[in-house]
Amino acid sequence: MEVERKVVMASHLAYHDALTGLPNRRLLLDRLNQATARPSRHRRRVALVFFDVDGFKAINDKLGHAKGDKILQEIARRLSACLRETDTACRYGGTSSSSCCRKSRTSRGAAVVQQKIRAQLAAPITSTAPRSR
Repeated sequence: MEVERKVVMASHLAYHDALTGLPNRRLLLDRLNQATARPSRHRRRVALVFFDVDGFKAINDKLGHAKGDKILQEIARRLSACLRETDTACRYGGTSSSSCCRKSRTSRGAAVVQQKIRAQLAAPITSTAPRSR
């Protein structure tokens, strides 16, 4: 049982970011390849929305890496809240960039997601303490 648990955990870490729990670049690229490899029977498009958190080094320098990590976790939570279950939110790399992909019938779908993400991330992060559930 212990070996099986370790294999499952190693497999999860190979495709997910350890800090945020979001899929990592490897998993995003795999999902993008799958989405673009097969012709769409339903005439859906694949959109990729990429954004970067500017000035994150200053956050780590002023607040420390532990609080910076909490902020990244909050950003991941907010990003995930903007997406459908079938979309992919991803921590693409480094401490400050993330992306997501989705299928949509029109390019307007990507614009709507982009607006949701901007609104969610524009709100101040007032506490980096863990939330109670």
